[in-house]
Amino acid sequence: MPKLFTGLDLGHLECRHRVIMDLPFRAGPNAAADLRRLSRALVGSAVIHDLGPSIEGMGQIDAARNTLAAQWLKSAHGHGRWSIARIRVDLSGPRAGMRWEHSAAWARNRGYDGVELDLSQAKAAVAADTLEELLGDVPDFLDRTQLGLRLSGLRSAALPVSEALALARDYEVAYVHLTGLPSWTTGWPSCRRATEIRTAFPGVIVAAGCNRVAAAVHLVEDRWADAVSFSLSDPRAPGLLSEFKRRFNIHSPPRNGAL
Repeated sequence: MPKLFTGLDLGHLECRHRVIMDLPFRAGPNAAADLRRLSRALVGSAVIHDLGPSIEGMGQIDAARNTLAAQWLKSAHGHGRWSIARIRVDLSGPRAGMRWEHSAAWARNRGYDGVELDLSQAKAAVAADTLEELLGDVPDFLDRTQLGLRLSGLRSAALPVSEALALARDYEVAYVHLTGLPSWTTGWPSCRRATEIRTAFPGVIVAAGCNRVAAAVHLVEDRWADAVSFSLSDPRAPGLLSEFKRRFNIHSPPRNGAL
């Protein structure tokens, strides 16, 4: 059996297989209906719930967002899926650490099983000391086995991904979720960039945007990634869902408890 369909410990979460679903942010009057529709298509052993930009606002989440989170968690946990809250922190202001703590507390109080600190869409360059402060000041109620870090693999003026990965390694985050990398094809794992990434962070790496099952199997077999994620907003998602359902039986993973 390909390693992609075998178990993986994602921090404190015991996953039956290595496919993770990425639930896109939903807003507006049809958001609740969209979430109900998407929840019927769950195949990932864990699902990352993008809470959207309003999570940045010092934890002052509006009532509609609270309602959506409650509906989503009920559906995901009812289907035996782990739920991870993606938290976007605005790094442009002086109170990033406070925003991070408030947002993590909000996710814990709603019942999410883990959180993912998202720096992949940061508008400002991420300084090493800023990331070190965020990872070093993990709130007391949040264990690092419950923490993932989402980074962009693109070269930019921001903190080099290799340096960010080294900090993630030093602070022992549960996993790193990499986006913005070259297409996940069979040629990618052999390039120097992939080698640098795996060397910098030997822990669990989740590859985002892998939109072909064969490529996902190849990446995990060669251990350039330990798991893959795909977004339900991807136009190829329906085909991926059908193929994943054919490739393995979907069972409910054991649950160790929420945050």
